Amino acid sequence: MWAFMKAWSAICGTAGGNPTLVIPSGKKFFITAVSFRGPCKSPSIHVQIQGTIIGPSEPQKGRAYYMGSWIVFSRVDGVTVDGNGVIDGQGTNWWKCFVGRKVLKFDYSNNLQLSGLKLLNAPMKFISLSKCHNSVISNLDISAPGDSPNTDGIDITNSNNVTVSNCNIATEYDTMEQVHVKDCSFRNSTNGPRIKTWQGGAGYARQITFENITVSDTQIPIILDQFYCPQRNCVNQTNAVKVSDISFINIHGTTSSEKAMTILCSDTSACTNVKLEHIKITSASGKPIVSQCNNVKGTFTDIIPKLDCVA
Repeated sequence: MWAFMKAWSAICGTAGGNPTLVIPSGKKFFITAVSFRGPCKSPSIHVQIQGTIIGPSEPQKGRAYYMGSWIVFSRVDGVTVDGNGVIDGQGTNWWKCFVGRKVLKFDYSNNLQLSGLKLLNAPMKFISLSKCHNSVISNLDISAPGDSPNTDGIDITNSNNVTVSNCNIATEYDTMEQVHVKDCSFRNSTNGPRIKTWQGGAGYARQITFENITVSDTQIPIILDQFYCPQRNCVNQTNAVKVSDISFINIHGTTSSEKAMTILCSDTSACTNVKLEHIKITSASGKPIVSQCNNVKGTFTDIIPKLDCVA
């Protein structure tokens, strides 16, 4: 960990060019937590991961963390993180305790690019973006067992103009603007493409597109939920995040449950300009499946199974 920080101090303090930090291939690096903080002098920074980064296998050994995460990039504009390396969260023992940490977090880091990596067995969330604008995530392989709790693949909040493409996500789970997720697959996951907001929230989620998505044995292949309540006893509220200009286009595959699509919008504030187009979800087991929706305004075209509640 200290070697990482020493190298980071050097490249972050280098002005001009494209200073690069290389995690070499053929080696394993065990960490508890590391934070790469800016701002840096160069407008672009390259972190190339070719080796394997391994997190602590026991919760008591993973307490030294920053922003609830093991690897954090904070206020580093123009950072590229890529390579063919592996980040292994060693989440098995964390799942038993129902606690966890995010593996990789980007915060206040604009114009970032993340690609090529394989991420395994997060204690909780794999990747989190917060307040990161004009970002590209591509060609990632993200996986954890189907019974691993809350292992979200990619969480995006308070970020505009984000593109996610050509990612394979096989995990338990999976307020933004101008987000485009395309050419991705979800395998054996709780959710496929998902937007969730808290009741009583404020702000907006808009101009979000999920396109060319394959789902396989996913419990809820498509979900837009404005009644998110992990405690399961939340009181229905009148305030809600404004959800608009949402598109689910060309999504195909199978559900492992009786549910195909869940589009549940606030009773008092409808989701507007929602487009579902060329959707075909079938049962992995051959059993009947259903979709449900509430207070949605938009257009549904070529949808299997049908949704009949659009206004």
